Amino acid sequence: MVFNIVENTFYQYLDSEGVLHESMFLPLSVISIALGILFLLFFILQKIWCLFQKK
Repeated sequence: MVFNIVENTFYQYLDSEGVLHESMFLPLSVISIALGILFLLFFILQKIWCLFQKK
């Protein structure tokens, strides 16, 4: 989320011709969010698996 906030605050602008200029923080924020969701999903599935194994 920090990469996304930094991108929107400092590095994203339109020039006089109407071209949008962006930095590398936007792809980094998307990759970071996707990895976070995958790790959270893996953690939840692991906890569910452990609960079923104990029964």
